[in-house]
Amino acid sequence: MVISRRILRDYVSVLTDYMQELEELELLFNDVYVASLRRGELAAGELELFAASRMHNCDIEVIKLNYDCKVISKYTYIADCATRSICVACIGPYFTLNVDRLHV
Repeated sequence: MVISRRILRDYVSVLTDYMQELEELELLFNDVYVASLRRGELAAGELELFAASRMHNCDIEVIKLNYDCKVISKYTYIADCATRSICVACIGPYFTLNVDRLHV
C-alpha cells in the first residue's frame, strides 16, 4: 500500500492538531516542534505515538531491535477502552506493523 504525500501531510496535520489538544502532552512541545513535524523535518517519536494511541483508541506496542534482531526496548502506549492493538517493530530506520494480527 502506497500512501500519497498529500494524505500523509493531511494525517500529520490532523494528528498534530490533536496533540495540541491533549492535556497529557501540555507543555511538552511548542509551535516550532509542530511546524517541523508538519514539514517532515522531524520523524514521529514517542509523543506522536502516544497521541496516535489516543486518537485511534488503540494500544500501540513498540519493539525496538538492534541489527542482530535482539530486543533493546519494548513499551506499550495503552488507551482507555482500546478497541484494537497495533505492534510496531523497529530496526534503525526500518519498521513493520502488525495490525489485528495482519502484517503491514
